[in-house]
Amino acid sequence: MIRVLVADDHPLVRLSLEAVLDDHADLVHCGSADRGDTAVALARETDADVVLMDLSMPGLDGISATRQILESRPTTRVLMLTWHTEADLVSQALDAGVTAYLIKDVETSELLAAIRNTTADSQVDSRIA
Repeated sequence: MIRVLVADDHPLVRLSLEAVLDDHADLVHCGSADRGDTAVALARETDADVVLMDLSMPGLDGISATRQILESRPTTRVLMLTWHTEADLVSQALDAGVTAYLIKDVETSELLAAIRNTTADSQVDSRIA
């Protein structure tokens, strides 16, 4: 079972991701956060294996939240899931330790593969367009 935390400030996005996760027996939705600082706390509390992290969130942006999560939980994998395609943001996210950088128009099958591959210690190709 792969424990997945959803971190996005848009309620509809969170609910959609939760529904996708709930449709797969090998994935467990272990929590949701609408702020970056809440994502950091929940990642620690829930022992999340994977965090689906939005870049732009109140409280603490996704890059800063990623750094804090990985400082305390280096085995957690963070997948940045955002609309931002600017090269400097992609670079900052990768420098912070994200395993993959995915654009929100990603196909569901690609998102699920990225989640599963990160926990299998496989290298996931970053998707920026």
